[in-house]
Amino acid sequence: REFADAHASEITSLKFFPSGEVLLSSSSDTCVKLWSLIDGSCPRTFKGHSRAVTDSCMIDRGRNFLSSSADGTVRLWECGTGQTIHSFSRKENANDGVNTMDLLSNNGAKEPSCKSQLEFGTDGKQVLAGHTSGVLTLHDIFSKEQQLQLPSRFKSGCNTLKADTNDENYIYAGYQNGTLAQWDLRQPKGELDSVLINEGTPLNTI
Repeated sequence: REFADAHASEITSLKFFPSGEVLLSSSSDTCVKLWSLIDGSCPRTFKGHSRAVTDSCMIDRGRNFLSSSADGTVRLWECGTGQTIHSFSRKENANDGVNTMDLLSNNGAKEPSCKSQLEFGTDGKQVLAGHTSGVLTLHDIFSKEQQLQLPSRFKSGCNTLKADTNDENYIYAGYQNGTLAQWDLRQPKGELDSVLINEGTPLNTI
């Protein structure tokens, strides 16, 4: 299926819903859109970011999702209403753009009685954000708190993040200057190891 003129600018992220029948598209035009792969319709456009949307993450079945942006925010959305439930940003610099993010599930479930009625499956979830400054921040999606900050060690933006599938405490980050670093969230003061793979060539995917 072809979606003509889906966005006004380049598409930065595409994510399928678990059903396989719905697609989420993000763009540098500041919008996120929901698409039906059955009839090609766009039932909802999510607006709120002020700069390019850089990445997206689905939560559980997709009633909620996250989008990150060069405006420095990670937004938690509810698909049915199109509302932003919460906007996360780095406490130390709210304008530090977010280039990439990864969803973690290693925080343990919390008592669900206090959460918004628009949240589904956010308990026990965290989002790790990679910033333009190179700083990494970890936010608890349920409590809405910033839990920790990993320093910018390489004077270069973080372009891609991936948690170890066997132990989400171990994080791999790729940077604009070609550095690949391994971090342990339990030891946030410095990276465990790093290697400059190809100096000056950005790492965009792990």
